Amino acid sequence: MFAKKKVHRHVGEIPLAPIIDMLVCVIFFLILSTTFTEYNKVSLPPASSSIYSGPTAENPKPPLSPHLYVKLEDNKQEEKQFSFVLKWSGESPDQIARKNIDEQNLNENLKQVLSDFKARFPKEKSIQLALGFNVSYQKLVSVMDQILPIIPDVVLESYADILQAGL
Repeated sequence: MFAKKKVHRHVGEIPLAPIIDMLVCVIFFLILSTTFTEYNKVSLPPASSSIYSGPTAENPKPPLSPHLYVKLEDNKQEEKQFSFVLKWSGESPDQIARKNIDEQNLNENLKQVLSDFKARFPKEKSIQLALGFNVSYQKLVSVMDQILPIIPDVVLESYADILQAGL
């Protein structure tokens, strides 16, 4: 008598056009980004101030290779105490060391020592800088701000170089 009507469900179709558009954009982006990453790779040679193969006819003198090591002292005072050593090699190797300098006077002491060094060796254009493991990034920027007007080329070294120097 009563016949059940078959219910026809309408199955929605997945719109393919927007998906294809998106895939074309993604593929285009991936192709371009892999191309540009090749241009961003830079391989730098070691710093020229760290390479010395011996005296030559043009330059019979060994290079100075100045190193500046800055450390934060391990004392229990509330004020931070820094120490730094400026070492150089060459014909007359020497070093200038300052210890237990408070944070406010560190920049003045650095500027004075670097100015004296530059007056003694006016042709020197590079210095290698190493900081102790507990020296903050802000202090790195502050130290470099003191160095750059006097010596324009700064090469950063690792904390291992401080340990190797025995400081």
